[in-house]
Amino acid sequence: MAFQEYLHAVEELQARVDRLEAEIHALDTESRQAPVIQALQALKGVGEVTAVTLVAEIREFSRFRSPAQLMAYAGLVPREH
Repeated sequence: MAFQEYLHAVEELQARVDRLEAEIHALDTESRQAPVIQALQALKGVGEVTAVTLVAEIREFSRFRSPAQLMAYAGLVPREH
């Protein structure tokens, strides 16, 4: 009985993930940011979900003057004080 409940919960969560991925795919192909999302996917290791997440978090990449400034914003540039 408990196993069936766990299995049902996993199936419901998988259905939710599938619905969310379908929404993300719609953003990837239909949104104003679609060209940027698709360009990011050209980078090795960057898939659809990652590209959409980056665009959602950063919004406009043009606000950064250089790649170094973007990396610093993202916390990927180590610094010493």
